[in-house]
Amino acid sequence: MPAPASTDDFLAIVEKSRLMALDELDGYRLRAAADPQPPKQVADWMVKDGVLTAFQAELLLAGKSRPFFIGPYKVLSRIGNGSMGVVYLCEHVDMCRRVAVKVLQERRAKDEVAFQRFLREARAAAALNHPNVVHALDLGNEGNVHYLTMEYIDGVSLKDLVRKEGPLPARRLADYLRQAALGVQHAHEVGLVHRDIKPSNIMIDRDGVVKVLDLGLALFADAEEELTRGARLGNIAYAAPEQVQDSHTVDARADIYSLGATFYFAATGRHPTPGVGISNDTPPPRANDKGDFTRLMSILQRMTAPEPANRYQTAAKVVTEMVMWVPPAPPMPSALNSVADPPMAEPVFDETPPPAVVRDDLAFETPPLRNGPAVRVPKRAAKQKRPASKADTPKPTTSKPATSHPPTSEPATNPGWLYRWRWPVVFSAAALVGLLLALVTR
Repeated sequence: MPAPASTDDFLAIVEKSRLMALDELDGYRLRAAADPQPPKQVADWMVKDGVLTAFQAELLLAGKSRPFFIGPYKVLSRIGNGSMGVVYLCEHVDMCRRVAVKVLQERRAKDEVAFQRFLREARAAAALNHPNVVHALDLGNEGNVHYLTMEYIDGVSLKDLVRKEGPLPARRLADYLRQAALGVQHAHEVGLVHRDIKPSNIMIDRDGVVKVLDLGLALFADAEEELTRGARLGNIAYAAPEQVQDSHTVDARADIYSLGATFYFAATGRHPTPGVGISNDTPPPRANDKGDFTRLMSILQRMTAPEPANRYQTAAKVVTEMVMWVPPAPPMPSALNSVADPPMAEPVFDETPPPAVVRDDLAFETPPLRNGPAVRVPKRAAKQKRPASKADTPKPTTSKPATSHPPTSEPATNPGWLYRWRWPVVFSAAALVGLLLALVTR
């Protein structure tokens, strides 16, 4: 369809694209009738109002009304382009979730080898589940259109970041390298060799999380047939020497070389010399980053050694080097733990006993308790002695009477009759003795 020559032609293309509801489109018809404008101005209105993206408006102004939908996803913009297909930023029509959708080129879909390679990429992505690797979500087709749905990374590639900011500080790169090596190690653990690690395949999101992506050239260790023969190796500057010679016999150490070459570019802004590494191509350290830069270069030199036996043998060893040098930053506080809990106040207990309450001739009181609610206990019951247990029962003894106990200043609780009548008896006995003495002396 040719580019729209009038506003009515443009609105007709928009209606055919199904990007807007009819009642919403009628509002722009009335607005354009009241204020006649060329199609470009009407498209600008829609972009400003947020009903179209700039990418959609550009295609509509070119007379293209299809395709703006891939399966259940609405195309918002184009975010990548490669030899196998195009990557679009899309939004699920019902769930409003944004994803990255890689669409296999139509001419590639007719090529059986290319189509099987596309399926191999989907299988490779589905085999991985790690926070530093882009997740595959879905694989589908609509007619002749085959697509792979992946996690959308709201960020920037390492390549674009260096182009924008220039060479990055060594300690910042050390953190990025640690995360990338973690993702690569996970791929190696499931028997996958990436074979296409380069700056454009390292993404950093807005939170500083690194994601490794694009497994189109991935090689499975247990593959029975090779679907990557004749495939382009990507940028040869980041490929290991043995990969340039024969990409079908490489192992995990080829990815370690590519990872070191990628971060050499991020640290210096230079592309490494193909097949040589960076041993003889180290720039002078920067004045404000001398010590860290030198340490980073020594690690990258070992990663890009021409001989595989002279490199780090696993990506896990690279992670260890980074952690020993620059410990990982603490996790960012989430919305749940960003606000500290208020300090707990010490409990206050009233030790003053409350007044007694008279009820049914029994007085109750509520003694203060420190670890529970107040319990009303009858006073009479409180004075009762607990039943004696066997442990409390005194053993029978043959001890002497109470007189053997230490004397006390108070009389016994129940004195006998002799104690009560002691004084009259004493006087009577004295009188009787005196009487006897008088009779004897006569």
